[in-house]
Amino acid sequence: MLGNVCAEDFLPLLGKVCYFQTEQLAPVAMRVDAVTMRPETKLPSYLNVKRLPFMVELSSDGAGNIIDATGTLALPAEEPAAYKQLHSVWIGRVAPLGRDTSLAYFQLLFN
Repeated sequence: MLGNVCAEDFLPLLGKVCYFQTEQLAPVAMRVDAVTMRPETKLPSYLNVKRLPFMVELSSDGAGNIIDATGTLALPAEEPAAYKQLHSVWIGRVAPLGRDTSLAYFQLLFN
């Protein structure tokens, strides 16, 4: 399923909250802050793949204990109280770099 996810799936979610969960942790709320296209990172072996690589930036005030993790990301769906699930998603923590230090910042990369 992750191979079918594209940047356009995340664009309507800007500013919305999704939930990241691992086997060890309860669901953690994360806000979708940005979606950035990364065409320069496309691997030569993927030249025939139409999807361009992209990065999703997330922030959370309840993820202080997560560094890098693999888990399930529940994305808001159109129906109220419904979520689409992306399984085996890896998120990596990034430095605040001038942003609010009370939040934890993450990136989700798709190549």
